[in-house]
Amino acid sequence: MRKLKRSILVFGIILLLGTLNIGCGTEIKKARDNKTVATINGIPVEGDELELFLKNGIDSVEAAIEEITPYKVIQAKLLEEGIITDCSYSSFQKSLKRENKERKKKKEANEVIYGPEQYTAKTYYGLVQDKYHELWKKNEQFSISDDELKEIYDENPDWFQDYGRAVFQCLVIPSDKIGKEEAAEIFDQIAEEVKSGTEFSGAAEKLGVSEYIQERTFTQIEMEDGMVTMFPKIEASLYELQPGEISEFIDNDNLEWICLYCENREDGKRTDFADCKEQIKEYWKENQIEEYLDKLSKEAEVKIYEEAYNLAF
Repeated sequence: MRKLKRSILVFGIILLLGTLNIGCGTEIKKARDNKTVATINGIPVEGDELELFLKNGIDSVEAAIEEITPYKVIQAKLLEEGIITDCSYSSFQKSLKRENKERKKKKEANEVIYGPEQYTAKTYYGLVQDKYHELWKKNEQFSISDDELKEIYDENPDWFQDYGRAVFQCLVIPSDKIGKEEAAEIFDQIAEEVKSGTEFSGAAEKLGVSEYIQERTFTQIEMEDGMVTMFPKIEASLYELQPGEISEFIDNDNLEWICLYCENREDGKRTDFADCKEQIKEYWKENQIEEYLDKLSKEAEVKIYEEAYNLAF
C-alpha cells in the first residue's frame, strides 16, 4: 500500500510536462496584438503570463513555453468541449485582483480566511491550472475491465499490504553527547556482539549507551505518520528489517546517530481486491491521463512571436 500511496500522491500533485522540440513545428513571427507573445494550439500566451515563468527560475523563452504548454493544451480541450469560456491571462489577472480584494475585506472584518492573506500571481495561477486539470481529467473517458485491474493487483503484491506490527529497539544518540565517528564505531561493535549471540540491549549496555535505547512498536498508523515518512532511511529500515537484523548507521542531519534493531515482526493482511479495486482504477486513470497529456504536449502546435524574446532580456 505504501508504494501505491506514493504513486497516487506523486501523480496527484505533479503535472507531467511534455518535451517540446522548439524549432520543430514551432513558428517565430511578429505578434498579432500587443499582448500575445505566443500561441499553443491556438490559445494565446500573453506577455505577462510568459514573464510570470521567466521571473520564477526559468531562464529562456523556450523553457518557459515548454512549461506552459501542458496548461494551454488542457485549456484548449476545455474550450473545445464548452466546459470553460475564457482562459485568457487578462481574465486571470482580473480574477486574482477580485480574489485578493475579497480576502482583504474579510481580514478587515476579522472573518476566517483559508490560505494566504493575499495570493501571489504564481500561486493563484497554479491553483487555477490545477482546477482546469481536474475538470479535464473528469471529462476524459478511459475504461478498464475488472480483469485488467485484477492483473495490476496481482502484479504488485506490495500494494495494499498492511504493515502489521513490529517491535524495534531504537538506539538514538544525540550528536552533542557522542561524536559521529565514535558513534559509528559503537554501532559496528554492537552489530558484532549481536552476531555472536548477545542481545541488542545487552550489547548497548556493554558499550555504555543503553540509556539511549527506546523500545517502539510500529503499526500501519505509526508508519503513515510524518515522523516516519519524512525520513526515508528510517522508513526503509522499519519496512525491510527482519527479526534479529540491525539497520545501517543513520545520520539524522547531524543531530542524532540512529541504529534500529528489529525484535519481532507480525506481517499484516493484504486488502482484498474487491475492497481496493476503485483505488487501483483511480491510480491507473491517473497514469493514463498523464501519459495522454505528455503525448498531447509533444504534439502541440506552438507559435512564438518576436516580442516574446524581448521579455527575456
